[in-house]
Amino acid sequence: MNTAIDPNAQSIEIALSKRKLILLLIGSLIFVFIGIDFLLDPNRYANTGFRHSPVTLIIVIGLSSIAFFGLCAVISFYKFFDKKPGLIIDSESIKINAALKDYIKCSKIEKFVIKQ
Repeated sequence: MNTAIDPNAQSIEIALSKRKLILLLIGSLIFVFIGIDFLLDPNRYANTGFRHSPVTLIIVIGLSSIAFFGLCAVISFYKFFDKKPGLIIDSESIKINAALKDYIKCSKIEKFVIKQ
C-alpha cells in the first residue's frame, strides 16, 4: 500500500486496489463461464462424482453462479474505473466507497486499536 498516514491531516484516503479488482473480475468471469457450461450440458455434471445430482439442481447451480458472479463482475468492472478513494477516515466518520454507499459515524466508535 502506498498510502502514507499523516497525523496532522484532516482525513486519510486509501485508494481501491486495482489488482484485487482485476482478480475479482477474472475469478467472477470464470465462474460465470462454468455456470454457462452447467446450463448447456447439465447431464454431464448430474451423473458424475460421489453422488448423483438431479439435472434440476445442476441448472439451479448454473443459474445461481451466473447471477451472483455476473453481478460481482459488473461491480468490479465499474469499481475499476471509479476514481474515488475506497476508504476515507476523517474526524466525523469512516466512509466506505463500496457497491452500497456506507459510512460509520465516529460517535458510534468506542475503541480503535492499531496493532503492529
